Amino acid sequence: MIFRNGMMRQEKCINFPKSYLKYLTRGARVIYYKGVMQDKAFASKRMTDKAYYFGIGEVGNTEKDTTSAKGDYYAQILNFQAFDQPVLSKLKIGYLETIPTLKAKNYWRNGVRPKDKGTYDKIISMSNLNSQNATNDGQQGKSEAYTSYEGNNKKTLSTKYERDNKLRDKAMEIHGFTCMGCGFNFKEKYGEWVLSMFIIPNLFLMVKEYAS
Repeated sequence: MIFRNGMMRQEKCINFPKSYLKYLTRGARVIYYKGVMQDKAFASKRMTDKAYYFGIGEVGNTEKDTTSAKGDYYAQILNFQAFDQPVLSKLKIGYLETIPTLKAKNYWRNGVRPKDKGTYDKIISMSNLNSQNATNDGQQGKSEAYTSYEGNNKKTLSTKYERDNKLRDKAMEIHGFTCMGCGFNFKEKYGEWVLSMFIIPNLFLMVKEYAS
């Protein structure tokens, strides 16, 4: 569950419309979010002017706001933990949240956005609350580190030349296992097992490749 910062009433309690009551049930895990900064007067109270996630918590008890004419509710927030560094909602590869096509224009207006476990875990993995990040920082003697998201697919075009193993075997039979460039003998150093990985350069292909 993603909370927009504008809904916060006090540190451990949030005020929300009745329409979100079905999402904010006891035990639901939530992530706090701030949108892009609109007013520079609040710059000192933010971690960045970009949209970002800044902490997590868990929904406790909920009760009706008796002072609200719209029938709003309050929810208790338990186990709040703030991030040491902001987790940006948009990276170079796109948004961390998957935005439905039909909600593309007004998606970020929702004060509460239900999310699947994959999205929740992805955001946590980029924060200091990720146990793996904390372990690595401690081992390296670093009190803090920069974390980002990687793993996007990238297609590349390359050329691969097919080789004939019979020619390779014949070359080793004729020339032996000593490198003609440096005089190193692989068989004497590593034994018979290294012969399966022995490479015989094709000078014609090398010249063709460098000349092109």
